[in-house]
Amino acid sequence: MPLKELSDLAHDHGALVSVDGAQSFGVVPLDVKAIGADHYAAPGQKWLLAGTGTGLSYVRKDVQEQVWPLTGYVDAKGSGGKGAPPAIVTKRSGQVNIPATAGIAAAVDFQNAIVKTTSTRVLCN
Repeated sequence: MPLKELSDLAHDHGALVSVDGAQSFGVVPLDVKAIGADHYAAPGQKWLLAGTGTGLSYVRKDVQEQVWPLTGYVDAKGSGGKGAPPAIVTKRSGQVNIPATAGIAAAVDFQNAIVKTTSTRVLCN
């Protein structure tokens, strides 16, 4: 898919771009900044070969305040009025699964080792 061109078109019309990378993550080179995605999500257990239940969700820094997460702690007292999203949402809540995170890092290293003989990397740093 021509993600850069689609992202540019969406941004020209004031829309954010969310990419479901389930079938490409771990298979094709990825540079989320180059494709212009505001959000990129991908599971770790498919082509990356990481553990079940792992994955990633990237949200471009300059649009993070526009995204209302569906999980996390919400301070109802900070609400901006009826129907408005809560004013305070903890975007990074919960516990980190350290073994799963280490597993994703190992899977990235493994994938990059497979293509080490070429100039193409599976993932960008």
